[in-house]
Amino acid sequence: MQRSLPDLFVDRVKQTKAFRKMLDGQTRRRIMLLKAEEGMGKSWLLHIFAHEAKIRNLPLVHIDFADRRPYDTLTLVRRCRDAFGSEHFKPLTQTINAVTSPSEIRSVRNADAHTSETYRRYETGLAQLLSRLGPDHASYSDALIFQHRLVENIEHCRLHGDTEIHRSNRSVIVGQLNLLAASALSLTFYELCQNLDEQQREVGSTMIKDNFFVIQTNDSLEHRAIEDRINTDFFDCLSQLSKQSTVIFLFDTYERNSLKSDRWVPRAADRWIIEDLLSRIRDGKLDNTVVVMAGRRMPEFGDEWNEVLGRRLLDPFDSDDLKEYLHNRCGLTIITEAEIIRLHQAIAGHPQLVGLIAHNLEQVHGTTLHDDEW
Repeated sequence: MQRSLPDLFVDRVKQTKAFRKMLDGQTRRRIMLLKAEEGMGKSWLLHIFAHEAKIRNLPLVHIDFADRRPYDTLTLVRRCRDAFGSEHFKPLTQTINAVTSPSEIRSVRNADAHTSETYRRYETGLAQLLSRLGPDHASYSDALIFQHRLVENIEHCRLHGDTEIHRSNRSVIVGQLNLLAASALSLTFYELCQNLDEQQREVGSTMIKDNFFVIQTNDSLEHRAIEDRINTDFFDCLSQLSKQSTVIFLFDTYERNSLKSDRWVPRAADRWIIEDLLSRIRDGKLDNTVVVMAGRRMPEFGDEWNEVLGRRLLDPFDSDDLKEYLHNRCGLTIITEAEIIRLHQAIAGHPQLVGLIAHNLEQVHGTTLHDDEW
């Protein structure tokens, strides 16, 4: 029988207890940093935290930066909105649509009516694909990458005209979208693009859909002003949501948010998380919000953060943890205590190695089920 993640989880009592205290409002700490080397169980622990949040039915966003996606303000805001529930962020979606929609002049410049209609249908197909997949789908991240590439291609053609190279690149992207949609939804991307009339009929309803366009300006000051407007609406909506329930942000593989490996040089995602999200928590502008950041490396935080931010290390398992895991969680009671001690000495309590060894031992000592045993 397959066991759940909590059934297999051992140790990390201090970290789990601290997280629960944050959820219950029993501590002034609202930000937890988990720093440890590879294989020490950071991602495992964040999945336990996510499980705890889901049991309590709390709004949760869980972002693992190992996916190597180019996260900017708009991408992060959309990801958080969709995870928390877009119904809580209608003003935000209206703002996003307003500041990212291309003007009619740019839509038709250097493009005839047929080409412009094709572009609109592609954009409809992208919105349909992302909406039907949802942020929890395994293919959602890939779909977002293709969406970004196709929208970038279309907007360039709207502004500067189409070329053979752009048509060729667009054909490749649409082909990849066709394969993804067929695999995930049993529909082609072309079929999703035909839902334009259906989407237009929903404009007058209470549902507000994101057009999934990008910010269209090369002016850095204008770009920042647009991001500030988006952030204002996002955090206004988030503040209202946090009055109803504790809101949880989980960020994994945080070391990917630095441009350099030898020193911390922040990427756009790190700047948004610290300057826009965490600073509001520290300054008392955002209540009832919990953030956990896990990674091999972290940015530095000064003394001004001490009241709301706490740090937790992940230590290696001791021999009692190993015994608990092998005997009680995996059912490998055939392993003697002397063998557990020697095994612990050999792997130095490394959680990832513990899991691999336990899996191999289960394969060797596990019971084979017959076809009539279900």
